[in-house]
Amino acid sequence: MTMSPVGRALVVTGAIAVLPATALRWVTVQGLPLDLGLLHADITATQRRVDGWDTAAWPVLLGVAGVTALLGLIGRPRWLVTILGLAFTGAGGGLLYYLHNVVDIETSGRSELERRLADTAVSTSVGAGPYLLLGAGVLILLGVLAGTDVRRDRPPAAGQAPAELVRH
Repeated sequence: MTMSPVGRALVVTGAIAVLPATALRWVTVQGLPLDLGLLHADITATQRRVDGWDTAAWPVLLGVAGVTALLGLIGRPRWLVTILGLAFTGAGGGLLYYLHNVVDIETSGRSELERRLADTAVSTSVGAGPYLLLGAGVLILLGVLAGTDVRRDRPPAAGQAPAELVRH
């Protein structure tokens, strides 16, 4: 089954929203240099801000967003668009969790003194990029839900012919 025009528009809009999510600031770190191992980005003494472009994730994000937009335009297959929407939602949520807890995560294998010093000496603020990525995934999922024609997708009742076989 294909998606309705409203569902397609929401899916394409969600996929397009990944572009600014990749370009916007993801995190700003104040204090000591920090290695953001999960993102493959380093916070040095001169660079205190990490945008999506500074990570190894941006080509993958934009590639998957392009595929999602294409699938949203043609309206098929909905199951794959649903999986991609879940992937963007999970990536945005996971990224938010990581960036809000980056100091604790990156110092987890260290001594108690080092962790306390890092908590004192490093502060982080999460930018708009991860929130927009999460919102893009939710928008894609809403597009799939809005694009579902419940009347057509419902199985026929007992004794009724499928809608494709009924002549109007």
